[in-house]
Amino acid sequence: MRVRAGADVVHAELAGALRRRTETVDRLVVAVSSHTPERVLAHVAAYPPAPGERVARLKITLPGLTVGRVPLVVSSVPPPPPPIDDRPWWARAVATVADAIETALDAVRG
Repeated sequence: MRVRAGADVVHAELAGALRRRTETVDRLVVAVSSHTPERVLAHVAAYPPAPGERVARLKITLPGLTVGRVPLVVSSVPPPPPPIDDRPWWARAVATVADAIETALDAVRG
């Protein structure tokens, strides 16, 4: 687990639906104890993982028999998409509000 690989992690366990092995899992929840939680968060938030980093292990089983385990390793990482809009956040927010007002006025006018 990527979280356990952090140098400052004292203990990490899966939590939530994945730990309970429910049929559907809508989010990944990990419970972590650490003396320096900020550093652990920085480690976990580093995304995407680096090429060559092991991100999981796939366990292949048949009823009553483990066939094998295969590490899942990142082979390559695509470049990030180009930014859609270079304007500062506040300019994008003002433009969004203006667009919403314009749409509402158009709806009222018919």
